[in-house]
Amino acid sequence: MMRKDLTKNVCSDIMNIVKERMFEMREPDRKEKINTMKLTRNNLNEVLFENQDARLLIEDVVSHTQAGIYYYHDVEITLQAALKIWNRANEAEQNEAPYHASFLDFKGESRPQAAWCPAL
Repeated sequence: MMRKDLTKNVCSDIMNIVKERMFEMREPDRKEKINTMKLTRNNLNEVLFENQDARLLIEDVVSHTQAGIYYYHDVEITLQAALKIWNRANEAEQNEAPYHASFLDFKGESRPQAAWCPAL
């Protein structure tokens, strides 16, 4: 009888360990998967830009408009995406409307850093 209880406890312990490990291995929440950052003048040095023109456009947006621009690490901001954001942010500023942009909105125009996608 004692051996049966011991076996039952061991099996129960093993099942608890398996459940804990499965919980740890679960797919992380969307917030955990995507590392985002709101752009400001102070953190532009952490952003990957296609060229200096793209950087200057985004710097102008974050310096002179109320637009909220969200960046995803390891995404290069292309000149085309920066120009669209600059135009939209300035139009919203003239209309006194809020504007928020995410570089996920420009997925086709923003590309992963070359180290992550060697074919580029």
